[in-house]
Amino acid sequence: MSLVDLGKKLLEAARAGQDDEVRILMANGAPFTTDWLGTSPLHLAAQYGHYSTTEVLLRAGVSRDARTKVDRTPLHMAASEGHASIVEVLLKHGADVNAKDMLKMTALHW
Repeated sequence: MSLVDLGKKLLEAARAGQDDEVRILMANGAPFTTDWLGTSPLHLAAQYGHYSTTEVLLRAGVSRDARTKVDRTPLHMAASEGHASIVEVLLKHGADVNAKDMLKMTALHW
């Protein structure tokens, strides 16, 4: 399987909250890639409320402050969807609470 395919599968597994699949893909060299909007696996796990997947990705070293093409961070995604437990784990891992998206909004605006 190509690196591009591994990266796509990692995005899909993070979106679905498949912790074991995320671990397997990372162990097999899946790159921390983004989709066409700049959305990373961590953005997807945070957006869809997958707490354990979020932790797996953070422990693996995925950037906690990665930005989409509209400058949203995983913290923005979790806050906008009301996932308080994800917000908490991101903050515990040092996510920037003052990060602003392209509309100059922080996660606190949500």
